[in-house]
Amino acid sequence: MGPEKKSAQKIALIAWNKSVEEKELTVLRKSLSDLNYRVDVVYELSQLDQQLCEYEKNGESPQEIVSHFHFPKVPLSGLNRRILRRLKAANPKAQPRITAVTQRLLGADLNQFAIDSSADEMVKAADLPQAIIEIFREPKDTEKSEARNLPVVHADVRNPGLEKSLIELFKAQDQQLKPINLEECENKNRVRCGILLVAESVIRRLECQKPATSLISLTDVAGVVVVMDSHKSKTETEEREQEFYYQGVLDCISPDTSEKELVHRVLSARRNRARSNLENQYHNALKKNSREWKVFQEVSSLEAASIIHDDNGKIYFVNEAATNLFGYDEKTFEQMHIRSLHPANYESTRKEIYETFLKNGSVKWEAQFVKANGETFDALLTANPANEFSSEGKHLICAHIHSLEHYKFLKNSVLNMMGADPGALDVHIQAMFKDLSSLIDGIRSIQVFKKVKSYAQKELSWCSPPASDEEAADPISLRRLWTVFENGEKFVEDDSSSVLPDMPYAVREIRSFIFPDSNRGFVIAPMKVGGKLLGCIAVELEGERHGVQWDAPMTYRKQLVRGYLSLVALMVASGIEQQRKEMNRKKLEQLSFQEDKKRSINNITDGIAHDFNNLLQSISGHVSLLLRSGSMDEKEKRSLKSVKSAAELGASLSSRIRDLSTPSKEVSKFSLHKLIREVSELVTSSLVTNQKPALNLNSDLDIVNCDRSQVHQVFMNLFSNANDAMRGFNDNGLISISTRFNTNEFGQRMIKVTFSDEGPGIHRDDVFNIFEPYFSTKKETKQGTGMGLWIIYRIMRNHGGSIRVGNNQSGATFELEWPLVEERADSRELPSEIMSGHGTVLIVDDDSMVNESCKLLLEHMGFKTLSAFDGVEALEIYGQKSDQIDLVILDQKMPGMSGADCFEGLVRLNNAVKVLLCSGNQIDAAGFNPEKNVVGILNKPFTLRDLSRLLRRAKVVQE
Repeated sequence: MGPEKKSAQKIALIAWNKSVEEKELTVLRKSLSDLNYRVDVVYELSQLDQQLCEYEKNGESPQEIVSHFHFPKVPLSGLNRRILRRLKAANPKAQPRITAVTQRLLGADLNQFAIDSSADEMVKAADLPQAIIEIFREPKDTEKSEARNLPVVHADVRNPGLEKSLIELFKAQDQQLKPINLEECENKNRVRCGILLVAESVIRRLECQKPATSLISLTDVAGVVVVMDSHKSKTETEEREQEFYYQGVLDCISPDTSEKELVHRVLSARRNRARSNLENQYHNALKKNSREWKVFQEVSSLEAASIIHDDNGKIYFVNEAATNLFGYDEKTFEQMHIRSLHPANYESTRKEIYETFLKNGSVKWEAQFVKANGETFDALLTANPANEFSSEGKHLICAHIHSLEHYKFLKNSVLNMMGADPGALDVHIQAMFKDLSSLIDGIRSIQVFKKVKSYAQKELSWCSPPASDEEAADPISLRRLWTVFENGEKFVEDDSSSVLPDMPYAVREIRSFIFPDSNRGFVIAPMKVGGKLLGCIAVELEGERHGVQWDAPMTYRKQLVRGYLSLVALMVASGIEQQRKEMNRKKLEQLSFQEDKKRSINNITDGIAHDFNNLLQSISGHVSLLLRSGSMDEKEKRSLKSVKSAAELGASLSSRIRDLSTPSKEVSKFSLHKLIREVSELVTSSLVTNQKPALNLNSDLDIVNCDRSQVHQVFMNLFSNANDAMRGFNDNGLISISTRFNTNEFGQRMIKVTFSDEGPGIHRDDVFNIFEPYFSTKKETKQGTGMGLWIIYRIMRNHGGSIRVGNNQSGATFELEWPLVEERADSRELPSEIMSGHGTVLIVDDDSMVNESCKLLLEHMGFKTLSAFDGVEALEIYGQKSDQIDLVILDQKMPGMSGADCFEGLVRLNNAVKVLLCSGNQIDAAGFNPEKNVVGILNKPFTLRDLSRLLRRAKVVQE
C-alpha cells in the first residue's frame, strides 16, 4: 500500500437503501457537502466493497460512516462491523464514527439500539439532516455503555471449552445457553423463534447428511448466528459471510472474536430480530384495514400471481392468483420466506436477481419457482418497489409472476409445426392437442374439419381417453357455420348469442352433426389463412349442463380454451396450407421431371428424324430420277416403285415421330380421319390388348382447322389412358373410335368423335374431378401424373371444341367435338409435268448425300447448281456470285452456323435474296422473314415432282 494521502476535505461514507427516503438522502448529501465533506454513497454490498478497495488503494479513510437500517441483504450490525474491519485492516489508526439511520423504533431506545447495531450513534430518518449535522459537529465519544438484559440462545459450536465459558457468561447476564446437537435433532422447530449459535463446520455437515438440512431451512425457523471457521484469506472469509447473509443469517462472527464480544453480538442479534418481528406484527395488524391492501386485492387477476414482500424476504400480501398458482393459502404465505418459492439450489440466481433489482430499481427475469406439491415451473418475474405499501417505514417489493407454462406450449407448438414434415402433419397436430389437454383440464375431444364447399370433412380428431381407430366419416353440412365464420365471428360456443341471424342455426348444426347426443359445452374456432376459410377446430369440454353450478367452472374453462384456440387454429390452418403447397410442389417437381425427360427424348427423336429424313431424301431423289429414265423395263420400274413406296412409308413414320418430338405450333386444315388412322397404326403394337382399335369413321366431313400436333397428342393421351385402364383388368378389351357429323345448338357444324374402352370405367364420384390438374385414379399403381385429361381439356377448349364423359355400361367413354371448316383440305393438283427451267441455285446442306441428290434433281430440270456444305461456305460463295444466283435452297439444321444465322447473313449481303427453306424436322420460323425472303418450305424427303411443284409455285426461277 502506498503512503497515506492527506486531504483537507473530510470524507463521509453513506451506505443507503436506494428505494427509501430518497428525498432525505438528497438533503443529507447537500448538507454534508456544505460542511466540506466529500460524500460517497453506496446502495449494495458489491458497491461497498468496491468503495472500500478504492479507499485502501488511495490511502484514504472516511471520518464519518452513515449506515441505513434497511441496507439490502445485510443486517445493520454485520454491515457496520464489515466496514470497520476493512478500514482498520487498511489503516489501524482509523477511528471512523458510525451513525445508524432507522425509520422507527419498537421496544428499545436509540442508545441501546446503537450499541446492538455496532454503531456510535442512532438517529431516525424523520430527524434528517439536522440530527446528523449536530452529531458531526461534535467530537467522537469512544465510551459507550454495554448492553443489558439479553435473551437465551441455543448453541451447536462443537467446542466443549467454548460452550462452558459461554454458559457462564450468559449466566452472568441472567440468560441461559442451551447446547444442542443439530445432527441428532430430528425436529428443528425446537429452536423456532429463538437464536441459534452454530459453527460453520456444523452447517457443512448438515448439508451433507441424508436427508440434508439446508441453512435456509434453519433461518426460516430461527435467528441464526454463525461462528466462522478459520479461512486462508480475508477474501474467502468475506465471500463466505456474504453467502450466509444472503441465506438469512443475522450475524457472522470470526473465530478470533473474544468470548465476551461473541456473547454481546449474539444477544444483540436476538434483540434486533425481536424488533423486526414486532414490526412485522404491526404491519400485519394494519394491512387488512389499509386502502392500499383493498386496491391490491381489487386488481388481482387470474393471469398474474402478485406477492408483496420486504427486503428480507418476509411475505406480506398475496392475491388469489398466487394461492391458485402455488397451492398455498394466504395464512401459510404470511409465515413463509420468499426464497421458499424457489428451488433449494436457486440461491445464487436469486441473489443475482435481487442485485439487479437494487441496481436498476426494477427487474424482469425468467425465473424458476416451486409449487406446494413440489412441481417446478418457469415464470416471468417482474418486480418493482411497492412504495404505496411502505407507509409504516417498511420497504416493500411487489413481484408479479406470470407462469410461462402456457407460453412455452405455444412456443414449442409453433416450432414443431414450422419444422413438421408435411407428410407427418397429423402426428404433430395430435401431439399439440395432447399438450393442450394436459395444460387445460376438462377437454374431452378436439376435432379438425376441412371446408369442402358448403360441407365439412373431418380430417382428424383427438379425445380423452384415446379412442380406437375411426372409420372415415362422410361429409356433413355446416353451411350456416361457414357463413357465421365468413362474417367475422371468432368463436361459436354452445351458448353463443350474436346479432347474426345464422348463429342459432349454426349452433343447431353443430349439435346435430358434430356433437350429436351430447349436452356438453363446446368452443369452435375457424381455421383461416390469408382471409381464406379452410375449416374449423371443435373443442368439446367435460361436464354435462346442470344449471348455475355448472356455469362457473365451464365459463372459466372456455376462457382458457379461447385464449389458445385462435393461435392453435392458425397453426393448424398454416400447416394444412403448407401441406397442400408441398403436395403441389412435389407434383410440379414430378411434372418438371417428366417434362425434362420428355425434352430429352424429344431431342433424341428430333435428331433421329432429321438424320432419317436425310437418308430418305437421298433415296427418294435418286429413285424419282431413275423412274423418269426410259431405258428401264417394267420389272425394274416396279422394283423402283417399291423402293419409292418404302421411302414414302418411312417419311410418314418420320413425320409422326416428328409430331411427337417437336409439335407444330401452326394451325392448318387437315383430315381428322386420316390423323386418327395414323395414330391408331402408331400405337397398335404397344397396346396390351391383342385387338386392333375398331374404327368406325362415318362422318361425311372431317376437315378441321387445328394444330395438327396437338390433336395428335389428344388421341395419344386417350389411347394411353385406355391402355392403362385395361391393363390387368381386361387384357382382351377393345378400343373403339367412331365419328359422325353433328350440328350444335348454335347451328355450327361439328364432327363428333366417340372414344371408348372396355376397362373398369370411371366412378361417378370422380366424374367432376377427372379434368382437374393432378387428379389421378392411378395412385396405387403410380402410373399417372394427373395431367393427361387436363391437357386434352385445354387443347379442346383452345380449338373451340369440347370433351365430356359419355354414357357406357362397361368401360370409359369420352365424347369430343371439333368445329368443321367450310372447305376441304387443299387437294388441288399442280401440273404433273416436271418443269424445265434455267438459272442458278445454291444448295446449302451439310449432308453430302442430300446435297448430291438435290443437285441431280435440279440439274435434271435444267438448272445450274452451286454446293455449300456449311453456312460459312455458303456466305462466301454468295458474296462472290450473288449476281448469278437466283435461288438458295437452305437447310435449317446444320452444325456450326445454323440455317437461321446463315439466312441472316444472306439477307445482309442481299436484302432481296430468295430462299427455299429445307429441313428434315419441323421448320422453326424464328429468325426468318417468310413474307420477303422465304419463298417456300421444302420438307425432307422430297421427290423430283415435289421439288418441281414448289419451284413452279414460288415463281423465282424461269421455265
